Amino acid sequence: MQIKLNQISRRQHIFVFLTASGLSVVQFQRRFTGWVCLHSSNLVLAEASQDFSEILIKLRDTTADWKIPAATWVSWIMPGDILAVLQYCKPKDQVADISNLFPFESKDILISDFSESSDKPQSIYWIHKDWVTEIAKVSAELSWVCDEIYTRAQLLKGVLPKGVNQFRLLLEGEDSEKHLHIYASNGSIVRTTQVVATGPEDVAKTIRREMGAVAAQSSGGFQLFVHNLPVQSTGLSPDEMPVQLLAGLDFESLAARLISSAETGIEVRPTFGALVNRINAYSLGFAMVGSLLLALMVWHDSVLQTEVEGSRRQVRTDTARYQAAKLARRESVKMAEAVKLKASIVADPPVFQPLADIMSVLSPPSSLSLYEKNAVVVRIAGLNGKPEALKSLFEHNSKFSGVRVTNTPDFLKTSAGAFALEMQWAETVAIAKPDEKQKVAK
Repeated sequence: MQIKLNQISRRQHIFVFLTASGLSVVQFQRRFTGWVCLHSSNLVLAEASQDFSEILIKLRDTTADWKIPAATWVSWIMPGDILAVLQYCKPKDQVADISNLFPFESKDILISDFSESSDKPQSIYWIHKDWVTEIAKVSAELSWVCDEIYTRAQLLKGVLPKGVNQFRLLLEGEDSEKHLHIYASNGSIVRTTQVVATGPEDVAKTIRREMGAVAAQSSGGFQLFVHNLPVQSTGLSPDEMPVQLLAGLDFESLAARLISSAETGIEVRPTFGALVNRINAYSLGFAMVGSLLLALMVWHDSVLQTEVEGSRRQVRTDTARYQAAKLARRESVKMAEAVKLKASIVADPPVFQPLADIMSVLSPPSSLSLYEKNAVVVRIAGLNGKPEALKSLFEHNSKFSGVRVTNTPDFLKTSAGAFALEMQWAETVAIAKPDEKQKVAK
């Protein structure tokens, strides 16, 4: 959670928690001792309502007497069917690419910040921009500024005890609306889902299904916790899995923990980094020592803010352009290769007669990336193979002769385990054309 210094004399923050049938709102003020709750309220909405016009009316009527200053920061906490989470681990020695992880195009969604260099598992939150538009619109109508959106699993994360090499499952909610969250041993959120159940048996099936989905990632087993629900609601027997009951906390207490934590959600409005915020706070304290020092710190912060926000905008712009260009190029190459392959197969099938014997020699994990036949000369290249070992295998095949190791193509030179061979095809092809040349490249 980043501290937003939007006001000097009076700093406040609003949290709005949306559920399937209700709405909770709490107002915090930052004082010398920390964040203090000024007001809180729980509102009832129509069942499964997603009408933001009704939400706007409810919030306006409830907070009319709270005397909330204009431009106060507001954070929204959304259920898992609106703000989703996925676990991502960048493959070692590869560039991070998450474009294929989402069901929508990258231009249609908003995602949380993540480390592109780390190869450790991390949580990435994403939400469709249509939801963000509605949330920001309601916030603006109330003269608030929407800065960040959290998932429900982040709100409940603070109630869990620390686990050692164990995945922690948390079943929480109420009888009409239950949610199941799975947390990794490092505290990151692995999965979150709304439990659609009519009885404990359905809840137990959901718990078993979700555990099975992440069983391969958990080497230390699972711990199951229940919050604001009876233990019997899990539908599991103590022999199958022990259940630990947690002390129930209301939204006001949960939001107080969240606002004081380092948890970050999806950033809607660019804000200062934690370091810049600390410098701002220190500069306000140093102002009592002398006006000259205060002026110097404010100037420094302004320059740093401009550089940070300018760099972030440039990075996001370049990333979007790169992803779009990369996708377009990939699709173009795939289509061109498909057309070329179809034309070559239709035009001259005998060109591909040696391919079956080649594939019989190349056993897994070796793979073929290039196949070329010119008259009786055949050239191949691929990955995950030792050139000399493959040369020996082809020499033992009577259909090939004159096998020799050649230079790998340019597009495979940087790949580990690349190989390239050239040989003569000994089989007589009745309709082979001496000047015909075909390539099949992945």
